[in-house]
Amino acid sequence: MKKVEHGKTFDRNAANPPAFEIFHNTVTEGYPEHWHTAIEIIMPTRGEYEVVVGKDSYNLKEGDIIMINSGVVHGMRFVSQGERIVMLVEPGCVENQEEMETIFLRLPAIYFKKEDEEDPFYLFLRSQILELVREYDNEAQ
Repeated sequence: MKKVEHGKTFDRNAANPPAFEIFHNTVTEGYPEHWHTAIEIIMPTRGEYEVVVGKDSYNLKEGDIIMINSGVVHGMRFVSQGERIVMLVEPGCVENQEEMETIFLRLPAIYFKKEDEEDPFYLFLRSQILELVREYDNEAQ
C-alpha cells in the first residue's frame, strides 16, 4: 500500500507495518480497490470523499467518519479538493478492547455522519480522533 501524507506518496511496508499511523491526505486522485490488515479510519476535514466498501458507496462530507475493518476490500474516489485524516490501526492495538473487538468482528464498515452530532458515540469518537491527531502531530515535530 502507498503511504500518502500531505500529498506525497510513500511505500508502506506491508511485511512489517507500524501498529498505528496517521496521515493528512490531500491527494486528488482515487485509490483502486485494495485491502490491508490495518483497520482504516477516514474523516474528511475539508471537502468530500467517496469510499466504496464492497457494493456500498459512502459519500463522506466534512466531519463524517468511516471505519473499515481489517481485510475488507475497499477503494476511494476523489470527489472534491480537500483534506482527510486517515488512520491505519493494526488489529492488535484493539484486541484487548472488548467493545472495539466486538464491533470489528461483525461489520465490514461503520459509517458515522456528522449530522448525527447529537449521538454521544459520534461526539466521543470524533473527539478521540482529533486528540490522537494532535498528539501524533506534536510528536512528529
